[in-house]
Amino acid sequence: MKKKILLILGPEEKKTNNESVVELFQECLSDYNITAPGINYNDCDSVMPQITAQSQSHTDYIIGVGLGCLFVHQMVGFDRICINPIMSILETEEYQSHLSEEEIDRYLAMERTMYAYDRSLDFKNDTHCWGVYRNDEILMHRHFSMLYYPQIVTRPYTTINEDLINNVVASLLETIDKSCWIDECGVHFKNYGRTISGVDPAIFNNVDSYEIPDGVTTICPEAFAMSNLQSVYIPSSVRTLGNSCFHACKNLREVIFADDSHVGIIPEYCFAETAISFMELPNSVFSIQTGAMAESYNLKEVAICGELQYIGRDAFKGCGQVYIKMKAHKVADMLDRLQQQRDADYDAFCRNNPIESDELCL
Repeated sequence: MKKKILLILGPEEKKTNNESVVELFQECLSDYNITAPGINYNDCDSVMPQITAQSQSHTDYIIGVGLGCLFVHQMVGFDRICINPIMSILETEEYQSHLSEEEIDRYLAMERTMYAYDRSLDFKNDTHCWGVYRNDEILMHRHFSMLYYPQIVTRPYTTINEDLINNVVASLLETIDKSCWIDECGVHFKNYGRTISGVDPAIFNNVDSYEIPDGVTTICPEAFAMSNLQSVYIPSSVRTLGNSCFHACKNLREVIFADDSHVGIIPEYCFAETAISFMELPNSVFSIQTGAMAESYNLKEVAICGELQYIGRDAFKGCGQVYIKMKAHKVADMLDRLQQQRDADYDAFCRNNPIESDELCL
């Protein structure tokens, strides 16, 4: 099935050669299904709802041209390409012939407040916004451009033609496509193999043991949650574990961190509701967050090798007694830090989890 591109042209393209531009995109990007709705730019407030409505039908990528970029840029959660972001060209005669002076002022005001848009969904979905500029345009507005379009392509010209579509747009689409794939175990990778985003349940249900590939830096929230995994190895390249990334893996009995691990935080509910009985945390871990190992009924012992600074509420809730093994000289420091947290947390932790001085980690 062809992937779908939503093409949002500005009024300057729409009023002059809209049909030929759309046909050119369709001809050059024949492997994609391209939809180019007519957008009414005469009412600034109505433009975003029009584009949002069009994007609901299984859109994979969004491409904006000219003034269309101002709105495509805001479509967080989609991979999007913006050709000729408007910058100061709204004040040119070309735009003044299509829009009223009042509407141009409103669009300029919107452009000046682009920083206000919430881009958290881009970080969550690992989606990006590419800006395609003329060389002189990027030099004139470099600070603005780098802030709002950190992925930038510059060209001597940015006229919509076969060369631009084939050598820039098609190349960017190919790069985006290749940034995500699935391995033979059904594990989903994105960001060119640096991020694990999830698993295919039908394939991964048959996997008992999995070694995270070296080079992966991030495991997304709930990536392996509720899988049948029994054993996992986490290499030193991994720096970030997402909340609940191994939550409710009922058969998970073994978690092995690399000796030179860089994981600093065991996040919320990361290993909650698992079958782990013993956990050795690497030197790099300084924080165990809320519910990190809660309801893991088999958990009896946790060996802490590093300078633990924080244990969150209910980190070991429902686990019974969990022996915490640490270097002898670190126990008092950790208890002091815990006591500086809420007294209830400190009392509950000490009551339920005996701490044993140990020279386990030399």
